[in-house]
Amino acid sequence: MADHGSLVEHAAYLPPHERFRPVRKASDVSPDHRIRDFVLAAVLFCFLTACYIANGRYVGSGDCVPAMYLPIAMARGDGPWLDRFAAYLAGPDGRLPGYCEKSQGHVVSRYPVGPGLLLTPLVAPQVWLRDLTVPGWDGSAESCRQAARQMAKNASAVMASLSMVLLWLILRSLFGDSAALFGTLAAALGSGMWSTAAQAPWQHGPAVFCLCMVMVVLKFGTENRLAGLVAGFFAAMIVVCRTVDLPISAALGLFVLRRKPGMRVGFLVSSSMVAIVWATWNVYFFDHLTGGYAEIEKMHGWAHGIQGSWSTPLPTGLAGTFLSPSHGLIVYCPWVLAVLAAPAVLKRIVDPNDRRLAAVLGFSLLPTTIILAKYGCWWAGHCFGPRFWIDSTPVFAVFAAGLWSISCLSPGMMSTVLRAFLVVSLIWSAGLHAIAVATYPTSWHSVPTNVDRDHDRLWDFHDNEVTRGLREGPHPREWSSWF
Repeated sequence: MADHGSLVEHAAYLPPHERFRPVRKASDVSPDHRIRDFVLAAVLFCFLTACYIANGRYVGSGDCVPAMYLPIAMARGDGPWLDRFAAYLAGPDGRLPGYCEKSQGHVVSRYPVGPGLLLTPLVAPQVWLRDLTVPGWDGSAESCRQAARQMAKNASAVMASLSMVLLWLILRSLFGDSAALFGTLAAALGSGMWSTAAQAPWQHGPAVFCLCMVMVVLKFGTENRLAGLVAGFFAAMIVVCRTVDLPISAALGLFVLRRKPGMRVGFLVSSSMVAIVWATWNVYFFDHLTGGYAEIEKMHGWAHGIQGSWSTPLPTGLAGTFLSPSHGLIVYCPWVLAVLAAPAVLKRIVDPNDRRLAAVLGFSLLPTTIILAKYGCWWAGHCFGPRFWIDSTPVFAVFAAGLWSISCLSPGMMSTVLRAFLVVSLIWSAGLHAIAVATYPTSWHSVPTNVDRDHDRLWDFHDNEVTRGLREGPHPREWSSWF
């Protein structure tokens, strides 16, 4: 039997009613196809990992520091707190920085602990190897910081690559080889997955990994309680990584409850357990269900010159989050406009459950848009591009891949123009994020004024992070080898 990709590519020669029929069941896949699929996935993983680590440096901020050190503490058997690093983190006056605090006898992160916990399996082997090859590497603040940064960068790059391979598997099953390749490259290189999530232990990379894991389980998993347990765990962990991603997690839960009866019990059990543990942690250490975020939000007034966490007028926030030359999603990732073709794309998805899952994830973009537009610091502080939108990248990729498949199956000038737009938008997006990988951070955020307080600069088309990066040039590498 022909594989999915070849059938999709030749579907234009079939009668309309025969197009996009289910291609094959898992039991129909021959050993040769399995080997081919494994090799393709391995090549994609290696290629993306090479792209992500090619700059040889760590590109993070204070937001990433707790998730950078927490996996090391876990590997040492300390638990999910930062006690062993307290002296390294404290300033000259002995005070801890704003991203952590001492509570209940432990130094804990004010940011969610989900990213650090999920990255631990990728960092721990590096810690143990470093213990064998470079004894005492964590004996001073500087040597520990440098090693922790490199290990966290490696782990973040690997997790981002794994996420994109999972996404490729999903897109390939929905739309075929060429559409899956386009959608995956758009997500992997034409978004903040490259310039941000793969460069340091930001919250976004683990959140995207969790989303892709749930999508894979719902697409390929057997409908039973075990699959429900796995899906529920990762769906809840999306929120533990990024609280603002609640609409995505809720959409997944709604889909399982309505369309996957065999997974319901397992999904509810595991997601509830994660939610209870997370809420207990937040209340115990921070006396608030949102955890340390409550304290972080208090800093926004003086740090970002805003009146409150949700003080941005909706029209202003919508214009900013989509069109700002410094942080606008459409400016930096124009391929996401494929979501406007959602009705046509959904019609192209054969399996009703796949179609409904894509639909509920698409609808989750609406509350996400309102949340990001209303947020007081809609530009996400000192960062590159539309950082807050990274978590939704797999959702946009589904519609981008679907639109690519439509353009390939519909002959005519319009299809040619559509494919040209998609290709150009991918090249544009990848080019901008490649500039960031080489040049970010620049002096732009602080010179001539602090952009967090001088908000007019967010709308400067002539002077922004990209133009400043091109003028100032690339940063030197921080290390020359993988380890």
